[in-house]
Amino acid sequence: MRILLPLILIIFLAACNDDDLSIFSGNVTEITSANNNFKWVYVEQENEGNEDETTIIFSVPPEMHEEIEVGDDITVYYDEYVGRNDSLPPQQFGVERIEFTGN
Repeated sequence: MRILLPLILIIFLAACNDDDLSIFSGNVTEITSANNNFKWVYVEQENEGNEDETTIIFSVPPEMHEEIEVGDDITVYYDEYVGRNDSLPPQQFGVERIEFTGN
């Protein structure tokens, strides 16, 4: 078992690289409370070429949402297969990382 544990860990880490994550960039328009100290962060993105806007509500864990404010431009890296509620706008779980792209 001790020999298999490092092998399993290596396989798991290789499977969890950023190439497998979806990316969504936009402006934070609203932040509301969710369960277990998580926050719902509303990110709105303008589509180029038309006037439609797309919004995704991300479930963001406490260690990631502390510095996010309404009006921030952010990029969210998330695993689209972790969970999604197809409401309007959709709610997305599985946030792995958030980067600030401007303000």
